[in-house]
Amino acid sequence: MMRILCLLAIATQREILQWLTGRAFVITLMINQAVAPLIGLAVWSVALPGNSQISTYYVALLAIQLMTVSYENHTFSNAIYDGTFSQELLKPQPTVLGQLGTNIAMRLWHLLFGLPIIILAGVITHTTWDVHMLNEKLETGENFLMLEPDLLVTKFTVPPVRSGLLQRSHLLTLLEQSPQVPLTLLSASAGFGMTTLLSAWASQSQYREQIAWLTLEEQDNDPMRFWAYVIAALRKAGAPVGAPTEALLHSSQSSLLTGAITSLINELAALEQDIALILDDYHVIREQALHASLQFMLEHLPPNLHLFAY
Repeated sequence: MMRILCLLAIATQREILQWLTGRAFVITLMINQAVAPLIGLAVWSVALPGNSQISTYYVALLAIQLMTVSYENHTFSNAIYDGTFSQELLKPQPTVLGQLGTNIAMRLWHLLFGLPIIILAGVITHTTWDVHMLNEKLETGENFLMLEPDLLVTKFTVPPVRSGLLQRSHLLTLLEQSPQVPLTLLSASAGFGMTTLLSAWASQSQYREQIAWLTLEEQDNDPMRFWAYVIAALRKAGAPVGAPTEALLHSSQSSLLTGAITSLINELAALEQDIALILDDYHVIREQALHASLQFMLEHLPPNLHLFAY
């Protein structure tokens, strides 16, 4: 066994020195492996700024990608093609040692060239390395947005305010006072700029850090989809809620919808912060089960939650 390990160490050392001359090619391979995690990190860091779990995930993914990438198929087939494998068969040692040494050497070079990128990405995104803190946040849901694959981030992102917008100061003042009441309904004909008004208020209000925005569409008439988006919007506003509710929503029993909303109300009531939930284009919702569930929430609305809808 010791002889095999020594032969493997010699093969690895030989391959490390050999790949030193082809380091430009190794760097190219490393960049190819790092592109996808870095793009994901950049996109989600912009979409959800300040979420340390996302940056930790993608930086860890980058490190794992660089360390676990395998080139065995390529190096083995290349050894057969150029005759190296035939020469290995003639040596009094296991034939796989040369290929193992090659792949270990390439992984070490990947780590050497990739480590500065990993550290730089972690520093730029303020990545959290405290494993115990991450576990606590995962258990409590604190500052953590659990995204379903079919949830569009843009639906629970406040629309940007266009430049040159005419300020409607009187209406903005009324909206600023609205969180003092449980429900605010906006009523106007299509094209009167209600979305623009709400997004302008949301971007400049003193409550802007506590505003959960959700733009609704026809497809959101499904109760599970609707409340999954509501939970995602609340989480983006900093409310660590929704895990028990999601479990009930994914149940096959439709009778559990009321229980799911009850769980969500209880979680919201336990929060110390106020939350303003804006349901943009609620008029597209026609599903009676959704109307009933929202009516149930309104009847038992916690004092720290304020609804806006039109």
